[in-house]
Formats: sequence, C-alpha cells, structure tokens
Amino acid sequence: MIDLKNCFTIILCLCTMACATKKKDTNDCSNASVYTWVDGSELAGCGWLLEDANENRFEPINADQFSLSPTLGQEIKVVLKMRDDLSGICMSGRLVEIECVL
Repeated sequence: MIDLKNCFTIILCLCTMACATKKKDTNDCSNASVYTWVDGSELAGCGWLLEDANENRFEPINADQFSLSPTLGQEIKVVLKMRDDLSGICMSGRLVEIECVL
C-alpha cells in the first residue's frame, strides 16, 4: 500500500514535470540586426557602443562574454535584449545584453 508520504512525492514530481517550460534557444539568431561599433570613450564611463541605422546608440553590458574585437565603424550582426531594469554611468544609450552574434 502506498503511504501518504510516497503519494505526496509522486504528485509533487508530476506537478513539477507538468509545469516545466522549455528553455529558450539562446543560439537563435534569426532576428539579428546590423549595428556599427562606435567609440564612446570620449564620454566619462563609456567604452564601445553599438549604433543602429537610425543612429540610436546601445551600451552592451556583456560584450566581454563573446570573442569580439571591436573597431571603429565595424558592422556586427547581433540580437540585443533591452535591459531597462539596469542603469549605467555612460548615459549615451540604452543598456543591452547581447544574446547572439552572427
């Protein structure tokens, strides 16, 4: 006979498996956009920034996690995630997290 403790464990395991969500594929670059590297070092607290075709600037917070060697004017195709939950000292663009690089 199944006791109450084993029954509870089985129900808990089933609920956990039913509620599990599929992890997002972080290697999906299908919606990547082209950006240009801009040197923002003339501004206090800034380094390399990304600029889109509309001259909007973005400050990547995790560029060091990728094998990137930015040069002025170089184009890069990436997927960015806006990080409006963070703030930086550069104040020259929105903070972004690079999710994928082509």
